[in-house]
Amino acid sequence: MKFDSPAVLSAKIRLCCVDACDVNGVVIAYVEGITAGELTCSQAFAAGDFLDIPIRYFPHVSLPAKMRFVLGEVDIAEPLTIAGLEDVMTLLGHGHIHVGPLSLENSLLRGTIVNTSNSVNAASAFIKINGHVVRSAVVEPARGRDEGGSSARFAVPIRPGDFVESGLSIDLFVMGVDYPVAQFTYLRSDPDTQSRRLIEIDEKLRQMQKSTLLQIEMLRDSLEHRLTVQQERMDTFVEYAMSLIVDKLAGPLEALNPADFLDALRHLGTSNGSVALPVSMPPSTASLALDAPALSFGWYDVETNGDGDFRWMGQTGLIRNPYTSRPLSRLELTVSQVYGASEPMLRATLDDQELSASVQKNGKVYLVNFTAPADRKLTGESMHLESFVTGCPAVDHGNTDERILSIAVTHVKIYYEAITEVAA
Repeated sequence: MKFDSPAVLSAKIRLCCVDACDVNGVVIAYVEGITAGELTCSQAFAAGDFLDIPIRYFPHVSLPAKMRFVLGEVDIAEPLTIAGLEDVMTLLGHGHIHVGPLSLENSLLRGTIVNTSNSVNAASAFIKINGHVVRSAVVEPARGRDEGGSSARFAVPIRPGDFVESGLSIDLFVMGVDYPVAQFTYLRSDPDTQSRRLIEIDEKLRQMQKSTLLQIEMLRDSLEHRLTVQQERMDTFVEYAMSLIVDKLAGPLEALNPADFLDALRHLGTSNGSVALPVSMPPSTASLALDAPALSFGWYDVETNGDGDFRWMGQTGLIRNPYTSRPLSRLELTVSQVYGASEPMLRATLDDQELSASVQKNGKVYLVNFTAPADRKLTGESMHLESFVTGCPAVDHGNTDERILSIAVTHVKIYYEAITEVAA
């Protein structure tokens, strides 16, 4: 025995050298065969010098317990008796504490307190509810863990009165630790808000699907129209060429000159000569069904009452132009109901080109006409409608209809300027 008078200090055990000696190797502190700390040392000690062994862990054992100090296989000092929890607390304090997942079950908040360094510390815990109410937790005796340290389960009752309008907020404290070691939050959701969000998302998805179908149909119609015009022009060219051939063949054979025929064909393609190529044009009017894909955005589903079918528009609505190459004359809407006003108050544009609006009362309905300027030929892909007056039945009348409504339309008709032929 070269050292004596072991003393318990913060995070270390101090030994005092009684006889001069050299220490070369690893000095290990054991508690019931379990390593509590160690020190690698290569130093000569004189009588009265101190050897400090750092202690980082204390196992889950019954107290009092003996701590041995071994160099190799030789005890270098008498065992130190750790009398109680106070000695361990002097060495390691409260230890390294963390809390496992918290759960709220059957009106009890449950969890596990884990101490990875001070395994004999019997933790005391309490919770703070919503930042004000303090309530003690029931903590079971600590149990040793196979991987080291100890764990102790706890539970604390949660009462209905603990829940406030926003939900529940809990901070878990362990005695001796100045900050909360765990937190638990329960947020109360508003079912009405969630329902409104689902309705909005569903409506936006439906409108996006219709808008996609609109774009596909517009591309298809444009391609079909171009192919039709091209084919009719080709047919007209063939007929013209054939008429030239027949005309030449009708004369004397000696008068048939291939060069004259080629000159006539070249003359057909020059800028000085032009041939009127009649092309079949779409009708001058187009009536759109209420459930047509052309009413692609901003429209609710078709409804029916005693007067027939109608369709509500939101604050804005989009109407696809079925014949994009035709100059628009006017758009006519038959409006059977107006929400939030005595008559329709609307604005319309054709691909950002302003249209003039007029409203006329016709019995129980309104005829709303949007007219293109007389000095301009307007063409475009879609007409954008905007209502200056809207309302929500749920807000105004306290029912469950949360739609934003403006006008209810029964008929949609589009008028185009008349065109009879297209020049080649």
